[in-house]
Amino acid sequence: MYSSETGQDANRYQQTFSSDMHETLHRVIPALESFFTRWEKKSKDKNFEIFHAALKAGLEKLDKYYLEIDNTRVYILALRE
Repeated sequence: MYSSETGQDANRYQQTFSSDMHETLHRVIPALESFFTRWEKKSKDKNFEIFHAALKAGLEKLDKYYLEIDNTRVYILALRE
């Protein structure tokens, strides 16, 4: 159950960015923050202990991309529209 739930987190947030009908770039920061928060809680939850190492590695990767947003002009332009 727990592995399925953790995998569903990643899939849910990937779907947030996928659309043929409308723009989704404005969802990047809120989705990354939400995803990060969920995995951060799971990385400290005893029920997910078997996944702690993988969750922490994933959090490091998410943090890297989140920090890159600060240096991305495209996102700033998208917010101004």
